Amino acid sequence: MITVDAGPLALPFCYSHRNESADTMIIKRTPQAASPLASWLSYLENLHSKTIDLGLERVSQVAARLGVLKPAPFVFTVAGTNGKGTTCRTLESILMAAGYKVGVYSSPHLVRYTERVRVQGQELPESAHTASFAEIESARGDISLTYFEYGTLSALWLFKQAQLDVVILEVGAGRSSGRNQYCRCRCRGSNQYCAGSYRLAGARSRKYWSRESRYLSQRKTGNCR
Repeated sequence: MITVDAGPLALPFCYSHRNESADTMIIKRTPQAASPLASWLSYLENLHSKTIDLGLERVSQVAARLGVLKPAPFVFTVAGTNGKGTTCRTLESILMAAGYKVGVYSSPHLVRYTERVRVQGQELPESAHTASFAEIESARGDISLTYFEYGTLSALWLFKQAQLDVVILEVGAGRSSGRNQYCRCRCRGSNQYCAGSYRLAGARSRKYWSRESRYLSQRKTGNCR
């Protein structure tokens, strides 16, 4: 059985995704900038075969094509298991009070996808996110991206368009392997890590501590607790 979901506003290009359990081939057309955000998110959820695909090569290539490796003059990354959101919000408030134009990216969202990106403390409209998705889709070519990688590149593109003074990025899975680590930043901070995160990052081996030292190296300021 073949199910076709064209979406309300779609381009004549499509991809396929097979549901092995139901033996069903689902064909969805690529949304465009004017398509609803829900259509884009549905597309992204089925675009990659893995929810998590470690490695920075693919996303770095697309980031370079988009020109978002340095989305602002100053970039802060915040890592850890607990307290990242509070740290980002506190830093955002301090910088805005000092007169800087600030953008924040965090994930996951609680209610709305638009919660993930803030500029000057405000969420951006859905149309801004769909426009960024269209730019990424055009730039990525045949490079596969996960849902999270797509969202991260979207945030960086939005920040670049906003011409910010400072960008604050909440790091993903692991400090040196998180999807935001390809960005050139001035300051990196680390919150407390739980046992689960240590196992994911490889804390039981010497390699973990080697990665951590590199994460806070290269003249970056680190604050670990």
